[in-house]
Amino acid sequence: MSTRIRVFMFFAIGHMALVALGMAHIGVLPTTTIPGKALRVYTGVSGADKGYGFFAPGVRHQERAVFLMTDAEGRQWEGDLGFGESAEANLRLGSTANVLREVDDETAFHFMRSMAAKMFQRHPTAQTIKVQVQAYGIKLPGASNGVPAIDFPTMAEFRSGKQPEWIDLYSLTFQADEAGQTVAVLDNQGMLK
Repeated sequence: MSTRIRVFMFFAIGHMALVALGMAHIGVLPTTTIPGKALRVYTGVSGADKGYGFFAPGVRHQERAVFLMTDAEGRQWEGDLGFGESAEANLRLGSTANVLREVDDETAFHFMRSMAAKMFQRHPTAQTIKVQVQAYGIKLPGASNGVPAIDFPTMAEFRSGKQPEWIDLYSLTFQADEAGQTVAVLDNQGMLK
């Protein structure tokens, strides 16, 4: 067996081990360490930390990031990250907002700032960009750290007319400086401090 195949198999087996641990909800490293944080981000982005309970009672709601751009004259328009070149890329783009709830506030802030920077590149006339993270479902009573609790309606609620909708969870508004760097946070709504 060639070295290339051995390396590939090592990583494939390692990933499958992380998937199995994710299904069992077993953490490998403490998330307070740098390797633990890196592993948490990898498992979150790759989906290895999910329980794969697609048809279970606890199906998780979908989240998305929506961008509200404002130009110098106050005109506003919405945008999104768009689509990748493959189904896999689209899946990763679609799951980006889900990852934000899984990481600490500092990592989520840098993730949102990076997304805002990409939108500033695409929309050079924008003066500010508000990154809104939304969830699809119905709002339940109660909240955790100011973020509303979200779930899907029961069949009885659905039959009685209760429909899921996109609900704002939290947002940050960014402004670019003269050099085009995404630096200023103008306001902050939700879980991020």
